[in-house]
Amino acid sequence: MPWFAAHVIMYFKRRQGPQAVFAAWENVHLIEAPDAKDAWAQAERIGHATAVDDPTLREVGPDGEHPMKCVFAGVRKVITVSHERGDDQLGSGDEITFSEFILESEEAVRQLATGKPTEVTYTDL
Repeated sequence: MPWFAAHVIMYFKRRQGPQAVFAAWENVHLIEAPDAKDAWAQAERIGHATAVDDPTLREVGPDGEHPMKCVFAGVRKVITVSHERGDDQLGSGDEITFSEFILESEEAVRQLATGKPTEVTYTDL
């Protein structure tokens, strides 16, 4: 059966009051499924199960401590795993997922590659 990498978006929301910025995570889950549609459905179930409505979850910032909740925003994309050996078995060297960025300069590419802040346009394939 084929393998997929599902990109699940989670974010953190204050329980009360205004919020200027939102921290978001893109969690990539490895899913074995008969097709991409089923992999997407599995990813949605994972996202809903990962959402945390724990009253003890807190954000500590410059303006104090705020009760938070972790919210499932959606599945951004599901990508077929590219197997190095050409079969459906996971192995060393398999490409699990990829992302495409548009950058304004070669220097921006180098900044991205070395983990430095840079502006990118994220494309969704």
